[in-house]
Amino acid sequence: KGHLYRWDVATGRLLQRLDGHTGRITGLVVSPETDRIYSASLDKTITPWELASGRELADGILKHPDGVVGLVLAPDGVTLVSSANDRVVRVWNLREPAAPRAMPTFPEVVRGLSLSFDGARLLTVLSEAREVRQW
Repeated sequence: KGHLYRWDVATGRLLQRLDGHTGRITGLVVSPETDRIYSASLDKTITPWELASGRELADGILKHPDGVVGLVLAPDGVTLVSSANDRVVRVWNLREPAAPRAMPTFPEVVRGLSLSFDGARLLTVLSEAREVRQW
């Protein structure tokens, strides 16, 4: 099972343990706009959490056909980009998450994702090909 731990950096004290994923956790992003974090897992989900309470927001879970390995959140806090073991990168609008936009299938699993400061450009890392692509 995958667990998230929230720590007080100044004291080193454990504040919360968040349980919910059934697979290894592969990514974590913090929303700049809300009190939410999003965790990615090999259990094929991205799970939103309410940070203050530690509550899993089950109605907002984003499902994938394969394990999720990459995750990045745009500065606007609305656009979330994920990559999965099915070699597909998905762009989610968190206000309307039912229909993510799928980017063209990649020749290998995209292990790294990064967005520009304005959220307009996406960088993908193909480690086996030793290639970074800008979209």
